[in-house]
Amino acid sequence: MKFSQLKKLTAMVMVTGLVVVGGTGLIVSADSSTSGGSAEFVPNNDPGTPIDPTDPGQENNGGGDQTGNGGELKIVVRPTLVFGEQKVSAADKTYYASSLKVNDNHHGGIWEPRYVQVTDDTGEFKGWHLTVAQLNQFTGVTSGKQLDGAKITFNNGRKSSMFTDTSTANFLGVTSQPTVLLQNIGATYKYTVMDAKAGSGNGSFVTRFGDQETQYIDGTTENHHNISLFVKGGTAGKEVYNTTLSWNLENTPK
Repeated sequence: MKFSQLKKLTAMVMVTGLVVVGGTGLIVSADSSTSGGSAEFVPNNDPGTPIDPTDPGQENNGGGDQTGNGGELKIVVRPTLVFGEQKVSAADKTYYASSLKVNDNHHGGIWEPRYVQVTDDTGEFKGWHLTVAQLNQFTGVTSGKQLDGAKITFNNGRKSSMFTDTSTANFLGVTSQPTVLLQNIGATYKYTVMDAKAGSGNGSFVTRFGDQETQYIDGTTENHHNISLFVKGGTAGKEVYNTTLSWNLENTPK
């Protein structure tokens, strides 16, 4: 009798033990390991992609002013100044450059401000410095005479970028000059347009001169007061006058 009760008790303990172990859901790991992942980035020497100056998330698929320059640090777009046909005047006059027709994925062809674009594909975050110089005074193509005292001014310079997060050091370290007056003429007179201090300027940045322009006159855009040419009265004759601007990009911030 005692032997029979002992067997029953033993069986109950064994069954109870199985229930407890199975109820906890314990899993004992037999082995574990880790694996890694890596990615390497190298400088990009391809020509930069022009972006829309007022909607920089979009590409500018045409409209001119592109340089086609390659290299790790490059000027992708710089403005061509077209002041158009004007009447000879004995009075001092200020004339305004035409706007730029931009084609992007959203708007098709629209008139927008002239702009300059720098793209830094070095991946080094060293910063850079962009200047402009007027190499020679406006000179008549027929007479060779200069428009003495004529001056170019870039007005309403505004920074924009391909980045939507404008709180980063990369974005905040880039500045655009609101006004650039080409007071003196010659290669040694370089005027700051845009600057990226060390730790910033990676990617594409734009200084546009003015805001989006969509008004039309006889099928062309109205010339807004963003890039101006002052001409003294009595200096312009009946001919075409040309000048040359030099846009210079250095890999050292100021």
